[in-house]
Amino acid sequence: MAVELIPKRPTEKPWWQGVLLYLSLGFVVLSLLTFGILLNLSQKATAEKDRLNQELAKEKTAEEVSLEQRIFQAQRQVTAFAYLINQQKPVSRVFTILEKLVHPQAYFSKFNFVANENKVWLSGNASSFQALGEQALLLKADENIEQANLAEVGIGKLGGVDFVFEVFFDPNLFQE
Repeated sequence: MAVELIPKRPTEKPWWQGVLLYLSLGFVVLSLLTFGILLNLSQKATAEKDRLNQELAKEKTAEEVSLEQRIFQAQRQVTAFAYLINQQKPVSRVFTILEKLVHPQAYFSKFNFVANENKVWLSGNASSFQALGEQALLLKADENIEQANLAEVGIGKLGGVDFVFEVFFDPNLFQE
């Protein structure tokens, strides 16, 4: 045994060392809890993945195959319909323009629209050749009409002048 001649006070540990010890222990416990939670979640995810893989590996029933075919058929029809809708041209604009351009002594009896050529065939009757000439000038003067050609002319059965115009519209007229 050692004999101490001068009594010494026991050394005190600084307060921050105690705090650091408890913080470290808390961090270890928190890490272990987090590891346990993550391990549990991983096991659940693996089990769910295995269950889904088994369900996907099962053969499809006849009802499911039939339903899939009906769905794909409906999808194709919707796609085709959407394509047709996008190809549609607003013909009503042509009617609005032609309504303003009809000569008072002429009328149109037939209208044939060729969409891919932006062309309209107009058949009708005018009271005289002068009215027909004025109608041709009205069509050629409009800025929405690129070209207006008189394709056929003849004397009508009931009088007047029968005619057929071939009218080409500006393609920008049909843009949305």
